[in-house]
Amino acid sequence: MLLYAHDGEIYMDTRGAADEFGVAPCTISKWKQRGLLEPIPESPWNKPIYKLVDVARAEKAARDNTARTQQREVV
Repeated sequence: MLLYAHDGEIYMDTRGAADEFGVAPCTISKWKQRGLLEPIPESPWNKPIYKLVDVARAEKAARDNTARTQQREVV
């Protein structure tokens, strides 16, 4: 797990983000594919690196999307 703090921001790799939010690494990749999450450009580690705050927003958006889908199924 890669964690990096700079300028008041916390950054993490895919595995770190998955561990932090209790999801599988493939879930982080799916959020990226769906446009819910963007890695920082020009990562010095040659792998996707995400801001903690961006991962939190993606997790909330994914959770909200799931809730809306479940509500439609119930109606």
